[in-house]
Amino acid sequence: MLRRLTRREAANFLTQHGYPTSVHLLNRLCGPAVNQGPPPDGRWGNRELYTEPNLLEWAQQRSESQRDRPRGNPGGNEAKANSSITNTECVPVDDAQGHSTGRKPPPPRAKRRVISETTDVK
Repeated sequence: MLRRLTRREAANFLTQHGYPTSVHLLNRLCGPAVNQGPPPDGRWGNRELYTEPNLLEWAQQRSESQRDRPRGNPGGNEAKANSSITNTECVPVDDAQGHSTGRKPPPPRAKRRVISETTDVK
């Protein structure tokens, strides 16, 4: 029978088998925003449980995909340089010399009406 592990036990198991993993990392990867954690084998209450073979297979696939991924930001700067739309078209110009300050100009002020009351002193 396969042993089922909690996330804390799974993190310890993976670390012992050469895949340094913290509970925080597993919690982040298993969250709904990322959803890239190991596949759960079942549940006990509100806890997901994992089997040792599934954990090792997931860690192996994860390490292979990270090894094949290029380092840095591939094409990030080149894509911005080759773009036909520049940021200067979108940023308002506030400076008298034509330099962009990166801020929107303030809204125009309402003109004040001065009401002068003339009183005749007799």
